[in-house]
Amino acid sequence: MVVQSEELRPVMIGIQYFFQLNVSWGEVMAYASLITVPVVVLFIAFQRSFINSIASSGVKG
Repeated sequence: MVVQSEELRPVMIGIQYFFQLNVSWGEVMAYASLITVPVVVLFIAFQRSFINSIASSGVKG
């Protein structure tokens, strides 16, 4: 993937960049948790909507 600047780099490419720098696993895990926490918070906030949409998509009619 080609991007114009480092700020536009996707998240997974950013994690691979950490492995090239030979950083400790603690820093990699901290970065991964900073990425994961907002997604989990959004899921918890809208959990009822997600479940209702999945449950209603299987109903015919």
